[in-house]
Amino acid sequence: MISTFLCSCGSKELKKEEANAIISQHWQLPFQVKIALDQKYDNYGWPPEKYRRLANQGIITLTKTGGSIFYDKYEASVTENGRKYWINDGYMKVNGETILQIIFEGYKVAIKELSISSNAKENKAEAEILLVYSDISPIQEIFSPLKETQVKRTLYFKLFDDGWKIVEDENSKKFINPIMNPLHWIDNGQIIFNETQEDKSISTNSEKSKENSQEGDSFIGKWSEDGTTNTEVFTISKSGSGYYIESNVLFDGAKTEWKAKLANGVLVGRPPDDMTGKNTTVKVDGAKLEIINLFGNNKSLKKVR
Repeated sequence: MISTFLCSCGSKELKKEEANAIISQHWQLPFQVKIALDQKYDNYGWPPEKYRRLANQGIITLTKTGGSIFYDKYEASVTENGRKYWINDGYMKVNGETILQIIFEGYKVAIKELSISSNAKENKAEAEILLVYSDISPIQEIFSPLKETQVKRTLYFKLFDDGWKIVEDENSKKFINPIMNPLHWIDNGQIIFNETQEDKSISTNSEKSKENSQEGDSFIGKWSEDGTTNTEVFTISKSGSGYYIESNVLFDGAKTEWKAKLANGVLVGRPPDDMTGKNTTVKVDGAKLEIINLFGNNKSLKKVR
């Protein structure tokens, strides 16, 4: 099976920079792995040492909420110091029960080294990649310490009429080990973010989610360089927990679309056919929308009225 992710065509030899761009686009590298902890827990059957260590570092506070002569119940909440690692709240379903989650940054995955060997006669290439795990959070270190901080991977490419493509095989499947993202620290359960839950008051952190949502509303709408629909128009809309950006050029019908996430007041994403290897960022600056690194170029847009 061949991946549908592609890059530029024409060259019989896969260049290192081109392979890096294709791989980074395919897996959205650098990739942020998230880690989720139960918001409520009891110490029946196992000691709450990990939670206490996190509390001792000032990342969470623990509140005793009940219990019995056999065990105590606790509830964790994120401190101001812990907010720099906090991403969102969520929940997971286990045997019909809703278990509330606090979702933190875990670590980042990025390409450290990459080498290419090409076979021009067969239009094939092989890439040897060294992945590095960095920005490891104290939550990751305490709850699920990594056994290694870098791993070697191999990927195969094939050249088609429309460009080089990653060959989907066992190597590509294990390139980034199948990770539920966010990852529950104990059993790899599927975590659902609060945006899809009716009750968004899981913890005090829901206020921050509301602020982020309101901040993101300023992006929504149509934008162009002259504030009219006579030229290239960028349309931004909400899509699930992220945003959908679409560009349409009036005269030639050219269309570009991509998804983006809101982070620190900026939309971050990458068009699927972008080959720069860098994310495209979108921010609102006063009455203007600034798009940085869209296929290597910047744009300053006005709201279409």
